[in-house]
Amino acid sequence: MWVWKAFLRGHNPILYDLGILGGGVPPDPSEGEPSFESLEPARQAMGDTRGFAEQVSLLTMLPRADLSSTGFALADPGTEYLILQPSETAVPFTIALTPGQYAVEWHSLTSRDTTPDAALTIPDDSKINISAPAEIAGPVVAHLRRISS
Repeated sequence: MWVWKAFLRGHNPILYDLGILGGGVPPDPSEGEPSFESLEPARQAMGDTRGFAEQVSLLTMLPRADLSSTGFALADPGTEYLILQPSETAVPFTIALTPGQYAVEWHSLTSRDTTPDAALTIPDDSKINISAPAEIAGPVVAHLRRISS
């Protein structure tokens, strides 16, 4: 979770991964402090955030905690948004969006799958409540990209 929180706050998360310095997986991945295997979720999250960094217009996006009730948003308002819902349950959250139609994708931090959702039409400057589809469990990242005015 810390990787996503850091990324959406505009930081470059770094994992000082001593486990890989020894040349790969140690004989007992559960040993060590922290253990090699305990860092696997952070390694995966770093790969996932890098994938999103390559997809989005990162140059124009800024951390905007004020745009979401979760406090974790990277956005180019009116164009593109990445918003983290860190809750383990599908709790609705609020997003402040500018008018237009947006393509919506949900990225599950648990399964690491990205699922498209129905387009979202925003008629005026407003805050909307949104939540991940029920079949997506755990924390999620919502990716909204403007597709028309």
